[in-house]
Amino acid sequence: FTCRLPEETQSVAVAPEPRSGGCKPRVQKPDLAEGVSRKRTLDDADAAHWAACNVKGCARCVFIRNREEWQAKLPMGDMGVSWLHGYLDGDDGLFKLKCRACEKTKQTNRFAGGVVTTLFGNLSRHHSCSQHQSALAALGLGPETEEVPAPAAADFHLVAENRLKGTALRHGIKGLGGQHKTTCMEIALGQAMFEIDRAFLADATSVAIFADARQHMLLLRFRACNDQLITRRGLLGYRSLGTSSGASGLHDCIQGILEDFCTGLDGVLQTELLTHLRASVEMYVADAASDEQLTGQLLRSQRYFENLRFVSKDRAHASQRLLSRPWHASGTLRDILDKFAIGSESIAHKVQYSPHISQVFQAFCKESSKCPLNATRVRNLGHAKHRFSSLSKPLGRAVLHVDSLVKTAIWLTVHRSQKVEGREAADFLQNMQEREYLLAALLADASDESVRLLRVFDTESYDLSVVATEIQVFMSRLHFLFNEERP
Repeated sequence: FTCRLPEETQSVAVAPEPRSGGCKPRVQKPDLAEGVSRKRTLDDADAAHWAACNVKGCARCVFIRNREEWQAKLPMGDMGVSWLHGYLDGDDGLFKLKCRACEKTKQTNRFAGGVVTTLFGNLSRHHSCSQHQSALAALGLGPETEEVPAPAAADFHLVAENRLKGTALRHGIKGLGGQHKTTCMEIALGQAMFEIDRAFLADATSVAIFADARQHMLLLRFRACNDQLITRRGLLGYRSLGTSSGASGLHDCIQGILEDFCTGLDGVLQTELLTHLRASVEMYVADAASDEQLTGQLLRSQRYFENLRFVSKDRAHASQRLLSRPWHASGTLRDILDKFAIGSESIAHKVQYSPHISQVFQAFCKESSKCPLNATRVRNLGHAKHRFSSLSKPLGRAVLHVDSLVKTAIWLTVHRSQKVEGREAADFLQNMQEREYLLAALLADASDESVRLLRVFDTESYDLSVVATEIQVFMSRLHFLFNEERP
């Protein structure tokens, strides 16, 4: 602390005599006249704060003590003044340092809005950064800075490929840049996509929107067609429902997403685009949730979408219910499904979530000679209860590797007889007979056919003209598998 004081005040900052008991001299805060340079005077607010503050490391005290030195090292051009300005933020009550040049030219860095810092290194880095130099040049206080060219189109293509693969950008891309650069390029790509979508929707004649709410977040997508029968699909927005809920909350959230989509990079709402988009929407698609379907009715009845004709249910969600609802029609089928695949007491659950039991099952699969498939890489049954679309995987593996499954259950009854998994394995062996194994195989076939139908609709690009054909094929295959008798 004393080394940061002016030389003429260091002698009074340290008590001349040590305290009793052999303690070191106590560092005391100098008074106002001695704590700062005599070449200048402080205003009343700074003087009052200096006299009253006892907070160690106070940002305002550090600035008062070093202001003259810092401002001399941080000039704003040749004007003889500094860009450094300290002020007390009225919103949060914090003392912050601000750059006058960046604030005047509306730069996007932190110093344009105020930063809490006591380190001169942060100020020095800002003094040398490109945005600050650009701000000085814009005010005529510095030389013109050379513009850095934008990355090449091939670089943007590389960033897009990495995002399509799902590769995280936190480590950057080798040979291109780090996290900050690749993230900025990704944002630029996203804004470019929005500009392309806005230009297309401005001339679209028919638009369908798809809403999907999950975890209190709403995703809104579109598919549109113009008068030349050219189609395009894309993202309208992704937004939190906030404190609202139900159909009214979804209704307000959709309006907010459309307004954000129709707002350009300049921050101005394009009212003509919003009006045209609202008039072009003819179809609203959502899953079968009651609030989402009611939202479609509200959008039509309140004339937010003037030409909205159809409020439909999403076929992908509807076909996914084929993997969850039909099993409840029969208690016997439901019990078999629980014991084989999705129940917390099922053998698939034990194999999936116990590393030891998984290794036992894998060893039995390698030794098995009855399975028609190569089982050397099978480690578990692929149990994932939260995904209905993966129901066919544990069922199919349980049927194909039924001998390994039974051996694993026997191993549990022998080595874990006094534990819960051992008793559940014994119950599995006692209740599962030939009839249950046969019904499990039939359930596996039915789930495979349902997944096949689900994959047809689980994309936005499927052809509407094939819907009836695919459903007919689905029913025909089920009829052949379960109703027709083979000689």
